[in-house]
Amino acid sequence: AGDRYEMKTYPVDVLLVKADHVWPSQPWDYHWEQYIDGDLTVVTTPGDHHSMFFPQNAPSLGAAIGPVLDRYDEQ
Repeated sequence: AGDRYEMKTYPVDVLLVKADHVWPSQPWDYHWEQYIDGDLTVVTTPGDHHSMFFPQNAPSLGAAIGPVLDRYDEQ
């Protein structure tokens, strides 16, 4: 099923939060740019794929996603 799946393009803005210890085989945008018709913002936080969610990295992660979530609180 995964081989046959074709992802659509979506008319949305995307905030991509990625770890600063990334897998070298991945492109800078993890292929998201080709699937959106909006703005792509890439923010890097400390850690790797798993440790970016650890308590010591929570302030950086929160600072990255906080402004986006705040926009929804104002609606």
